[in-house]
Amino acid sequence: MSHRKRALAKKRHTLRASDLHEVSVEDLRASVLEAEEQRRVWRLCGQLGVEVVSFSQPRATMQTIGIPDLKLYIPRKGATAWLECKRPVGGVQSDAQQHFQAMAEECGETYLLGGYEEVMGWLRTVGVIVT
Repeated sequence: MSHRKRALAKKRHTLRASDLHEVSVEDLRASVLEAEEQRRVWRLCGQLGVEVVSFSQPRATMQTIGIPDLKLYIPRKGATAWLECKRPVGGVQSDAQQHFQAMAEECGETYLLGGYEEVMGWLRTVGVIVT
C-alpha cells in the first residue's frame, strides 16, 4: 500500500467530536452478555460471602433440562435461591426454564431471573446488604 493510500485509510478511521453520540445506560446494558452478567454475580457473591454452586455447562450434559445456572447459599441467614442468569436486555427463558421456575416457586423456593441487579435486590431482602 502506498504512503498516500495509508494516509487516506487512516483519515477515514479518525472520528470527529460531531461523529460521536451519547451512549445511554440502556445501550450499555444491552451490550452486556449473559456470561459477563454471571461473572458480575460471582464477584458480588464472593465479596459478600455468599456460596455459589454452578450448574452452567458449556457442553451437553445429563443434568435436568431447564435447571438454573446457579444456586446461591447464605448459611448465616438460612437463605438460598436459584438464579437463572440472563443478560440485562434481551434475555429470554426457555419453556423448560419457565417450568423449573414454576416448580421451584410452588415448593416455596426463591427463584431469581436476571443477574446482578436481581441478586442485589434479593441480598437486600434477606438482610445481607443494608441500605
